[in-house]
Amino acid sequence: MNKKIYSVTQINSYIWGMFSQDFYLRDLSIRGEVRDARYWKDGTIYFTLKDDKSLIPCVCFKDKAAGLKFKLEDGMSVIGTGSVSVYKEGGKYQFYVSGMEKEGQGDLYAEFLELKNRLEEMGLFAAEYKQKIPYMAKRVGIVTAPTGAAVRDIIQISRRRDPFVQLILYPAVVQGKQAPESLIRGIRAMDAAGVDVMIVGRGGGSMEDLWAFNNEAVAQAIFDCSTPLISAVGHETDTTIADYVADLRAPTPSAAAELAVRELDEITERIEEAGSRLKHSLKTILSDRKLKIEKYTEQLKRLSPQMFLNDKKQKAQAIEDKLDALIDKKIAELKIRSRHNDLLIGHLSPDSLIEQKRQKAEALRFKLDGSFDRHIKDVKHRMALLIERYKARSPLDRLGGGYVYASDEKGKALISAGDLNEGEMVRLRFKDGTADARIEKVEQSGIVSA
Repeated sequence: MNKKIYSVTQINSYIWGMFSQDFYLRDLSIRGEVRDARYWKDGTIYFTLKDDKSLIPCVCFKDKAAGLKFKLEDGMSVIGTGSVSVYKEGGKYQFYVSGMEKEGQGDLYAEFLELKNRLEEMGLFAAEYKQKIPYMAKRVGIVTAPTGAAVRDIIQISRRRDPFVQLILYPAVVQGKQAPESLIRGIRAMDAAGVDVMIVGRGGGSMEDLWAFNNEAVAQAIFDCSTPLISAVGHETDTTIADYVADLRAPTPSAAAELAVRELDEITERIEEAGSRLKHSLKTILSDRKLKIEKYTEQLKRLSPQMFLNDKKQKAQAIEDKLDALIDKKIAELKIRSRHNDLLIGHLSPDSLIEQKRQKAEALRFKLDGSFDRHIKDVKHRMALLIERYKARSPLDRLGGGYVYASDEKGKALISAGDLNEGEMVRLRFKDGTADARIEKVEQSGIVSA
C-alpha cells in the first residue's frame, strides 16, 4: 500500500485554506497584554499578546499601524481587532491586527514607568550596590507562595543539583493588596535568619497579578537586604521593579534555583582539578629545590679544604712525573753521546761515564725531591693554619666553649638585651641541640668606655 507524500508547502497551504474558510477567525477581537513590541523601519509592528496562561504572535502592517492613536509599549492592556491566519512561508499562525484600543491597564503601565524612573534616579538600580551571589550556598531562603509551580520547581531543581542544600521557605502572599506587606516580612525574616542567598518571586501572570513586585516599599526592602537576593518573577518576558533592584534577575523560578544552588558534581570536579594543579605545583617546587641542593652541595665540595689538598697533590704528582721523564730522557741522551765520544775520553770506559752521569742525575733528583718536599710541607702548614682559622670562626666551635646562640621565634639572631621583651619565647642553640626558653626578666648593663 503506497502512502501519499506531501510537501511542506502543500501542508502549509492546506492549513492556510482552513484558517481562511473559518468565519470565526476572520473578524474577532482579542484582549491581552503587550509584550516584545518592535517597530520596523517601514512602520510595521511585531508584538505578542499574552494573558496568564497563553500568548499569540501578532503583526500590524504599516497601513493599519498608521491609524493607531497611541504608541504600542510593553505592559499595555489592549483589545486588538483583526483575523487569525497562517504565514505560509514560515509555517506559523499569527493574529493580523487591523485596529487596536487601550484598556485601563495602560495607566497601570504608566505608573510602572514613573516608579521605575524615580527609583533609578534614586540609585536603587545602580550596579555598585549589587551583591555577588555566593559560589556555593548551604542555606537558601525562598520567599514565595507555599503552593504552585514556582515553589515546586525551585525545590525540585535545588535538590537535584545539591541534595545537601538546606531550603527555608517563607510562605508569602504574592498577589493582591496584602502581597506587598507579606513580601516585605518574608524578605526581612530570611535576612535575619542568616541564609546564604535568597530567592523572591512567583509564577507568571498579567501585570495586575505581578503588581505587588512593582511596589516601592518592596523595592526598598530588597535594596536594604544584606543577603544576596535573586528575583524570579513570572516568565522570561515579564519584568518588574523587583528585577531591577535585586542583585540578580532570573527569567523564571527554575532558573533562579540553578543560579542559587551550585551543582554538586561541578564542585567536585573543580576540587579535583584544583588538587591536580596543587600536586603539580608541589612537584615542580620540590624538583627545583632538589636541583638547588645538588648545586650547592657541589659548590661546597669544590670549596672544601680536602678538595684543595687533593688538587695540590695532583699537581705535585704531575710535576714529579715530569721530572722523572726529564731525567730518563737525559740519561738516554748521555748513553748515545758516550758511544760517539769513546776515543776522546779513552781513559774512561762508557760504563764509568754513564755511572758518573747517573750519580749527577740522582743528586739532582735528590735535590729536587728535597725542594718539593719542603714546598709540600709548607703548603700543608699553611692549610692547617687556614683550617684552624675557619674552626675559630665556626659558630659550632664557639658553642662548644660554653656559649649559646639565641634567636627569636622567627629565627632572627638576638644580639642585644634591648631586643628582648619579658614573656617572649626565645630559642637557644647549644653545640649538641636546642632548647626553647621564656624571658622572665631583662636587665641591660651600661657600657663604660675608657
